[in-house]
Amino acid sequence: MFYPTMEEFQDFSGYLERVEATIGYAGIFKVVAPPEWVPRKSGYTDVKKFPVKKPIEQNVSGSRGVYELVYFVKESKSLERFERTAKQYDSLVSGKSHEQIERLFWRSLKNNAPVYGADVSGSLFDEGVPWNLNEIKTILKDGLKN
Repeated sequence: MFYPTMEEFQDFSGYLERVEATIGYAGIFKVVAPPEWVPRKSGYTDVKKFPVKKPIEQNVSGSRGVYELVYFVKESKSLERFERTAKQYDSLVSGKSHEQIERLFWRSLKNNAPVYGADVSGSLFDEGVPWNLNEIKTILKDGLKN
């Protein structure tokens, strides 16, 4: 895991270049935002109605390096409904660290297919916030402009 300072967090591409210069090309790694980073200054009470259109349920089966992914499109729902579903698991995660919760998630995948609100148009981040996934500068976005 990598823990950038707030200053390093301002420049996504530059930070990735520095990480890759340190560890080589990894393809994937986890970056933890600085504690003072705030993605949304006004909080999240006003986004409960944000539509999550056609969330995806991801089912994985297989073993020994051969896996099959089967995706099911679920009914559209609001963030408020996603939140109600997530609250069912509050007692499982209460008092646990983020790392412990993440381990529980990965272990649970055999029995519980995750539902993703992937490919949703829009962003819950404030405009101009560093690492806003809707605005982040990447080689993909730079390439699409040409």
